[in-house]
Amino acid sequence: MKTNSKFRVHIYWLLLSLLLLFPSNSFGQVISIDEFLQTNLASREITETFSYDCPDRYYTSTYSDKYLSITLSQPRTINTDKGSRKVYDPYRVVIFNSQGELLNIQPEYEQFRVAGFLEGESDYYVLQQWSGNNGEVGVYDMEGNLVKPLNCGGYIYCSPTGKFYYHSGFESLLDIYDDKGDRLFGIPTVPEQFVATAVSDSTLLVLKGTTLSFWNIKTQKIIWESDIPGKQGSIVDLSSHIEFSIPGNTIALQSDYGCYCFDFQGDFLWADEDYGFNKNNVKYTGVSKSSGDVVIIYDEFKNQHSRFARFFNHEGILLGEHEIESGDDVKFAGTPSSTAMVFDDYIFVLISVAINDQNSEIATCILYKENDHWISTLVSGFWYLLKNDRQEREIIGYDLNSGQVRGFQKK
Repeated sequence: MKTNSKFRVHIYWLLLSLLLLFPSNSFGQVISIDEFLQTNLASREITETFSYDCPDRYYTSTYSDKYLSITLSQPRTINTDKGSRKVYDPYRVVIFNSQGELLNIQPEYEQFRVAGFLEGESDYYVLQQWSGNNGEVGVYDMEGNLVKPLNCGGYIYCSPTGKFYYHSGFESLLDIYDDKGDRLFGIPTVPEQFVATAVSDSTLLVLKGTTLSFWNIKTQKIIWESDIPGKQGSIVDLSSHIEFSIPGNTIALQSDYGCYCFDFQGDFLWADEDYGFNKNNVKYTGVSKSSGDVVIIYDEFKNQHSRFARFFNHEGILLGEHEIESGDDVKFAGTPSSTAMVFDDYIFVLISVAINDQNSEIATCILYKENDHWISTLVSGFWYLLKNDRQEREIIGYDLNSGQVRGFQKK
């Protein structure tokens, strides 16, 4: 069910927000999206564009510049040695754009995922579903109609408009498939773990062991390969994506020892290696798609509930550092994804938190610029910025408090 409403912020919240500019963070606790908008963004005009009631529980999400898919789950009781326990299984997928719900999908198989969105003259999504050894992958239009099945199996990713598909993770061979899902060629990866990310419909970045390579999918040949210098150790981006910016000419690799940056000519640019064994721990990295600026979020050694953010420009110059404070009742319970979503003046980081020793829940650490200073707040639920038809960014996400997916336009 959808409801539409609009609100404008009051002068009271404007005065309160001015007070909030002076500390380095806001409340030091997990707050609701309404409290965030009415206090932290009180100086801006906010309009709620839609709300969508979700009777089921948030499970996971997939996003692109224009679309957000949210997988919802339902509870199931299982018996264990310690008694009965409730678990949540994926149940359905709802796809949204900046204006609200587009599709409500009930997959045929037990397990499923939106593998990605294909955006071009016409937009599509790729749905993968399976049960045991049986499954199927297909490209669907934004009305839910099957456009074509794909022959490739396994956990796949897609190029921007679906000219090729590929695996990424821990397989022994990186398989590349054409636009029909037929295998083109494979890149050996044994014995190293690897990750891969499509840069365009004809190029692929591959991080394997201590080397970074750039491949031309059309010629099936390597363009360049570069060694990663320094204390690289185990370099694995757990989000299965390599962060990059084409306009900023920046490729960022996450490592146990820090972050290593290259350009698209294969030249090493700079590194931040102040992390590792018995030192601070890297939790997230992100790259601004527009500028190539890099953010590294880490926790302190022996204090895993801390969070700090370092900001670099694309040349590796440190722009500043910010402490993310959470309050005594909030504990960081996990890192659902190692990717920080970096926009011009906003950074969104998905965090699993536990409050007062209760079960963990999803929250989003939102960092934003105010008068050239970074401010951070923990907001309940999952939040992201989507582009609308005017190429403006709008706040879209799952509100854990109300059990709704909500959208907000900011000016």
